[in-house]
Amino acid sequence: MVIGTPVGTVAPPPVVEEKRAEPPWELADEEDVRGFSFSAEAGKTYTFQTILGTLEDSTLTIYDSDGQVVYDNDDVSEDDLSSMIEWTAETRRTYFIVVGGFGGGSFELSAFEGKGANRKELKLAELAVADGRLMFASDTSNDNEEADNGDDSLLSDNYDELDFSDQWDWGFDI
Repeated sequence: MVIGTPVGTVAPPPVVEEKRAEPPWELADEEDVRGFSFSAEAGKTYTFQTILGTLEDSTLTIYDSDGQVVYDNDDVSEDDLSSMIEWTAETRRTYFIVVGGFGGGSFELSAFEGKGANRKELKLAELAVADGRLMFASDTSNDNEEADNGDDSLLSDNYDELDFSDQWDWGFDI
């Protein structure tokens, strides 16, 4: 009888199910963001627009899978502080659409693929809040929180330097 994991194999980390928020989404403050991923096809046009709730002024940014800004928008017009992007993908790949704002509040996000009669709703995959903040937000620490320069800090202004190796102990050696 074998009990546990055979010698020489590594047990996978536990699966943690996370309940995702449904619209309207919330931004805590001007440092907060919400991120969503989507798959784009080369030559297709995509349209994204924020629908402001209690958030008074939004921003939209498209990032490629390498984290490079592809397109961004602050305001639709001087009178409309929501954000809108109409963009045609140059390559087929995964992209991220990120909503930010000037202040906190609620918002919704519409997303469509195509134009005119061929326009259809685009399915977005919401990133976990912490992942979106880590990938796309600036340092969200404040004077009352742990500074981002301590040895135990996970926060960093340079995301290439983040090191989580000492933060996770699954109870086995690799």
